Amino acid sequence: MPNVAKSATLLPGLMKMKMMIWKSLLLVLVASFCACGLGQVESDYKVDAGSEPDGNPYRPDGQTIPDLEPSGEICGDGYDNDADGLVDEECNCPIGTTQGCFPGAPGSDRGACRKGSQDCQTVDGEFGRWTDCRDAVTPAVEICGDGIDNDCDGVDLACSVAVCSVEPPQVRPFETLNWKGEASYDPGDRQIVDYQWTILSFPAGSGAALMGSGANRTTQTDLSGSYIAQLVVVNDMGQPSQACTATAIVQELEKPVALCSVDPAQAQSFEVLTWRGSQSHDPGGRPIVDHDWTVISFPPGSAADILGSGPDRTTQTDLAGSYTAQLVVTNDQGVSSLPCQVTAEVVPTENLWIEMFWTYAGDDMDLHLLAPSGVPRSSTDCYFMNCIRPYSHLDWGQSGILTDDPGLDLDDVPGTGPENINIVSPGPGHYTVFVHDYPGSMFSMNNEVTVRVYINGNPVAELTREISGEDSEWYVCTIDWPSGTVTPLP
Repeated sequence: MPNVAKSATLLPGLMKMKMMIWKSLLLVLVASFCACGLGQVESDYKVDAGSEPDGNPYRPDGQTIPDLEPSGEICGDGYDNDADGLVDEECNCPIGTTQGCFPGAPGSDRGACRKGSQDCQTVDGEFGRWTDCRDAVTPAVEICGDGIDNDCDGVDLACSVAVCSVEPPQVRPFETLNWKGEASYDPGDRQIVDYQWTILSFPAGSGAALMGSGANRTTQTDLSGSYIAQLVVVNDMGQPSQACTATAIVQELEKPVALCSVDPAQAQSFEVLTWRGSQSHDPGGRPIVDHDWTVISFPPGSAADILGSGPDRTTQTDLAGSYTAQLVVTNDQGVSSLPCQVTAEVVPTENLWIEMFWTYAGDDMDLHLLAPSGVPRSSTDCYFMNCIRPYSHLDWGQSGILTDDPGLDLDDVPGTGPENINIVSPGPGHYTVFVHDYPGSMFSMNNEVTVRVYINGNPVAELTREISGEDSEWYVCTIDWPSGTVTPLP
């Protein structure tokens, strides 16, 4: 009987131990199953420069994202590794959780593309599966020259370039002008499919026209004066170039001929322009005694001017935009030529370019650029106290890398600007632009201030506001990088 009592006492303990062993075995099986769904990789995405898989659905033109070959799905990374349009399909997940996702290969959520999100929901009450990826920004058709990688292939498509000229640049009435556009090209090797020649200005009363089709056209002149035509080229994606203008002078021989050019015709930031008029001449051999250069239009807010004397002059550029000047020459009999106009384009080479100017002098406005999470008037704020090149330097972004550091190139105190801050290749994050009305100025009334933002050489924002009161501040906008999105602040 004592043995029977002992057996009855041990039975509950043995049953409890047996249940614990079964639970342990079950946990091992579940853990092994989950491990397969949370990181097991059947095969990786393979990089193979020069080969592109067929059928990748994430480019709007049907082409695949370059250099990536679809392979097995990788659970838990939030990408569509096997290029079937689904993200982490048939992968186990913790029920009730959310992860970022993108319906494309790893690394394809670049440029304008952005991740979405997906939720882990129960399938049979025990295991979780990811829902479809929602709210992701996927590739769109590329727009040239907007400073945005719309199709997310890592490249912002440059616009086609219209190159135009007219031969000869000076003729007598009733002679023929030949307008040339055959040197136009597309930097991305796309085909130029349309050459759009239009008349900007022919002499008043002229019946002349642009004749022909294709890249080159002709004009039979009839009256004396300036014949100005414009060319815009369009590539096979329907994207137009910026306009190119060419001018021919038609006049009788008794007038001198003003021939003008500018070097370089497309300049970088702060580059010096040289206006050339030394090729001007008098058909009758009379001496040219005066070369009259005048500014037709410089970028609004520019303090630049035409400097020097004689046939050739210079201009120190200070803002991005178009610089147009005019030359009129006069011979020793006091007879003046028809005007000759020429234009130079200044395009910033820095990826982020900010410039500012204001209306009334005597009011010291200061331009500031805050680094991501920057604090005003600290080492994370680029302004006149710590950022003027080449005297000061702020180390932003990667330490020791100069291209992601800001620089203040112009700081104007007594005038109306301009001022400028730029970064060659900004690091990622949200930058903030603001303007400070430095106290102690002579001018204390309302003053209109304009700020322009260029992204990858293209103007994307121009913001204007009246600032009133010394020591006041205007927080202008934020700039997200690398998307290049400019958001005005209230």
